[in-house]
Amino acid sequence: MKKIRPDTCLFITFAIIGLGFIVSLIGVSSKTLSPLIYTGAFIILAAGIFNMIFYTCPFCGRYLGRTHHEYCPHCGKRINDYFEGPAIQECFSEEKEPFRAMVRAKQQLSEDECIEILKNELRGVLSVIGDNGFPYGMPINHYYCPEDGKIYFHGGKKGHKIDALRRCPKASFCVYDKGYSNFGEWALNIRSVIVFGKVEFIEDRETVYRISRELSHKFTNDEKYIEHEIEKSGPGTLMFALVPEHMTGKTVNES
Repeated sequence: MKKIRPDTCLFITFAIIGLGFIVSLIGVSSKTLSPLIYTGAFIILAAGIFNMIFYTCPFCGRYLGRTHHEYCPHCGKRINDYFEGPAIQECFSEEKEPFRAMVRAKQQLSEDECIEILKNELRGVLSVIGDNGFPYGMPINHYYCPEDGKIYFHGGKKGHKIDALRRCPKASFCVYDKGYSNFGEWALNIRSVIVFGKVEFIEDRETVYRISRELSHKFTNDEKYIEHEIEKSGPGTLMFALVPEHMTGKTVNES
């Protein structure tokens, strides 16, 4: 079934209701009990049925309710993104194509080496599908959790990054180490990792505080400072995790 923009659906609904009232008023104005009264009532009823069927989220298909929403109250996705071109729609496609194999396989890092970099490095670049379909990458610190293999991030509850992730949960995260140079050479050998996956928002506050402590320990062992910051900023912190679907790493010589 073809999806209809919510604004268009509301316009059509009210137009049909208006037609129903006009027909009913014409019937009431007649001297005898006119069938137009029942016809008008039927048209108004049809408007309600039309609204229930078509005033739905184009992503999850659930009814949007009595008020207009920019974001679906059920799945949280921005409704108009469905209608703003194939790039956004592709983001929500369930069809999966295999990730590309690395061209320079000899430079590829093992999974253990990739995880080591994710654990040890303090920050990387998170890339999402930003406004108007443009890529949006930002430097951000992270915590790799060895228990579940997810990469955790935290920050404020609003902004470009959060809006982008609520529209489309697909993201990539790139981390690279400080590099090393061989004796007598100026060029650095850099090891980098790119992780592809989907983001999930963390609702459990205990998990938010626990991961916040683990992330803080990458920068300082000052427990008093860490607890003070969590107590002060914890309630306003939004945490999300990148669930890896594909991870690749390689060593590159800068010469």
